[in-house]
Amino acid sequence: PLTEVEAVEGQRVLLPCQVTPNLTAQDTILVLVYRAGLNTPIYSIDGRNGPVRRAHHWHHPSTLGQRAYFDLTSRPPGLVLHPVLASDRNQYRCRVDYRSSPTRNVRINLKVIVPPKKMTIMDDRDQVVNGLIGPYPVGAPLTLSCKVYEGEYLLYEGECLVYEGECLVYEGNPEPSVAWWSENTLLDDLSEESKKIAGEEAVTNTLTLPSLTRDDLYRVLTCKASNSNLSLPLAATVTVDMSFPPSDVMIRGGMERPYSEGEQYELVCESTGSRPTATITWWKNGMLMTDTRSQVSQEGKVSRSTLFFTPTLADHDTYISCRAQNPLLPKAVLEDATKLIVYYLPRISLAPGKNVNLHDIKEGDDVYMECGIQANPPIYKVHWFHNLGVS
Repeated sequence: PLTEVEAVEGQRVLLPCQVTPNLTAQDTILVLVYRAGLNTPIYSIDGRNGPVRRAHHWHHPSTLGQRAYFDLTSRPPGLVLHPVLASDRNQYRCRVDYRSSPTRNVRINLKVIVPPKKMTIMDDRDQVVNGLIGPYPVGAPLTLSCKVYEGEYLLYEGECLVYEGECLVYEGNPEPSVAWWSENTLLDDLSEESKKIAGEEAVTNTLTLPSLTRDDLYRVLTCKASNSNLSLPLAATVTVDMSFPPSDVMIRGGMERPYSEGEQYELVCESTGSRPTATITWWKNGMLMTDTRSQVSQEGKVSRSTLFFTPTLADHDTYISCRAQNPLLPKAVLEDATKLIVYYLPRISLAPGKNVNLHDIKEGDDVYMECGIQANPPIYKVHWFHNLGVS
């Protein structure tokens, strides 16, 4: 009979071999354990000179070292390998000789599962990434490749090892399944590539998120690889970092209200939604305002800048704008503007009429004068005086 036994590399495994139904019986005289490919036993118990439970045990030092012993007390009894190695994967035969009964042979096919040894996560530039990755802008695609290595092979899968005239086909580690998870949500369990690289089996699963949103900030992506239910999956995680453009910008208290010439005013600009917080600049009619004082404060996700300025007559009907820009996203700029209405005292100029020559006036001539007035708000009354204050 053939008994199938599975074990995980590094753990304990028992290769069952029923020595006798009754361990106190004197019938068992010899136990021999063979490994496929070897003509001599790798383990023996010689009970020809006494009870088998007190018999001498011998093991093949180069094959088993100190990892093997035969446990006669377990149910069923058998050869214990601890720790079991990947190289132990093979077929074994346990032969039991009796004094008065026919020899019994039991075949054991030992499958050693080698968990994935190494895992790397790479970005779309084939750079190894871990921990916090990015930052990625909103709307950008994210591509991550998870490569899982199974470890060195003694034989290549499908090769034939001839033992006692029988071809034993090597079955591999087996190959792991590789999947991407986001918390408890399965994202992708399709492995795109499996090939041997320098004696190692590499299995790849590529995850593509076509368009990142603000909700993907600090999203944890986990790659898990497993080739057996007997061992815990190998896992690696990355956390997505992102950069956001400003979502809004507003000049507070900057409605089209009148300002008085010569007085100092404050304009406050606030911007939210940017990550990292936005840089705020002030502009007048498209020109950067560098001759003003501004104070910038950042409170959480809000950027705030205060502009101190003193309007002049020349500022009337000009536009002051506030621009918010993410330093990592120079093309994502938001702007808010306000029109300046400046009140100022009347500016008066007095000149003779166009055809009046002040150096050639005769009695009886008509003389007229022009009074030029610049004022905001517009004037509502004009007074003319002659020789005012002249004695």
